[in-house]
Order: sequence, then structure tokens, then C-alpha cells
Amino acid sequence: MAPIGSQNDRAQGRAWVKARRQDTPEAYFDFVSRFPENAHAPEARARQEDLAWRRRCEEDTLSGYESHLRAFAQGAHGEQARARIREIEAENRTVAESARRPLAGESGCRIWVEERLVRKPRKWQRVLVIAIHVSKGYSPTDAGPTIEGGYRSRGELRSLIERRVAETYRAVLPSVEGLRLDEVEVEVRHGVWFQRVDAYGRPLPPSQEDREARVIDRVLRDQGIRIQYLDGVGGESPTTLYRAGIRLEGGRGRDWARMGDEALRKAWVAYDSIGSIRVGGC
Repeated sequence: MAPIGSQNDRAQGRAWVKARRQDTPEAYFDFVSRFPENAHAPEARARQEDLAWRRRCEEDTLSGYESHLRAFAQGAHGEQARARIREIEAENRTVAESARRPLAGESGCRIWVEERLVRKPRKWQRVLVIAIHVSKGYSPTDAGPTIEGGYRSRGELRSLIERRVAETYRAVLPSVEGLRLDEVEVEVRHGVWFQRVDAYGRPLPPSQEDREARVIDRVLRDQGIRIQYLDGVGGESPTTLYRAGIRLEGGRGRDWARMGDEALRKAWVAYDSIGSIRVGGC
């Protein structure tokens, strides 16, 4: 019978050959996890980081570089990862500011950049997300959103929402033209408010804004859509009524500012509509 030490050495040798043959970050990680004291462990760690870094550079995402720093805090590519993180953060700020300028009057909107992994084809995309309210004049300190236009039926509410999406695209797309983006998404939300009280806890009569908000609530309930309210008195639970996206591939150079509502409607894909509501924070 061969000595136990010899058997272990042969097992480690076979594991190292297998890791070299596969030559992936996962294979080297598995080798180092099983045999941290092996003579090849330093080489395996270095090769693991090098391959992982190549993968991060191909993806070129903020989350990827941050993940690399967590996995290889003292690695050879740490400074390069930190530098690229700073560059991407600056790019994201430029994109957000470019979109925010034409929407300066929309005090209740939120704007940010997301990184999303698309399955087909499998790659990372940069998406500019603009969350607006049905009302242009909405702000978080208002008693409720003021709605202009018809909204007393599901069809009228959809038309109002689609007009808001179209005018948002007309304002924003020319401003972000040429920036590193794959898609621009617009979410239309409705701020739901309920009974307000005065300083003594007495119910206040509904304002015109409250009445209009309740009409929208009733339209949604009539369509079988349940609105989630916050516990307590005087609060808000913004609900996404509609979510649309325009892919910029092949659409660069188009005169977005002059496009009519119908042309824009054909350009975007509706991901969520008032028939499939999701409730979330603003």
C-alpha cells in the first residue's frame, strides 16, 4: 500500500493539472480552497485574479469592479479597479445630470443609471431610469398629485400616462444622445395619499387634489388593481402605473424632439402597464 502522504500528493497533483486544463477563475478558486498550502497555491491565486480581471474588463460594470475589489482587496489590479470605478461613477453623474436638466420642473422625479444583465445576447447593459409622477407638478411635500386631463376610465388614464411618457422621452432623449447608454426607461407613478389630519388629530376635508387622487384610486380598484397604503396617518405609497423602455441601438441620430406621440409610442416597449401593477417606494 502506498503511504498516505504519497496518495495525497498525487491527488493534489491531479487537481492542479485539472485546474490548469480548465483555466478558469472558478477552477483555481476550487484548487486553493482544497489545498491552500500546496506549492502551486500562490500561482493559482495569481492566475485566478488575472482571469477574473479579464472578465471584469469585458463586462466593464461598476458592480463588477466593486466585486473584484471585495474578492481581491490586495490584488495586483486593485488600483485599476478603483480608477475605473471613479470613471464610471463620473459617467453616471453626467448621464443623470443631462437627463435632469430638461426635467427641472418635475420636482417629484427620480433619475438614476442601472446595470442589467441581458440573457439574449448575454451581456451587460446600461439603463437610464426616469421615475416621474402622473402629475407634472407633483412633489413629495404636496397633499396629493394634481392631474390634468381625462382619467375617469382605464382607457383615459392610459392615454394620460402615455402622453406623459412621450413628452418625457421628447425632453430627455436629445439630451443624452451620444452618451454611453443602451436603454432609457420611463416609469410613471401615482402618489397615493389618504386621510390627513390637523395638529389636533381631527380629519381635514378633502382638497381638490385629494378628490382627484381618489378618482384614480377608484379607477384602479375597478380594474381589480389593489393599492397598498402605508400604516399611520398622512403618508404616501407611490405605485408604478406604467413602465416603458426605448433601446438606443439603431436609434441614435433620430430627431426625438420632433417626434409625435404615436411615433414615440411605436419606439418604446411597454414592460408594465396599469393592468399589472407593482408597488414600490419612490
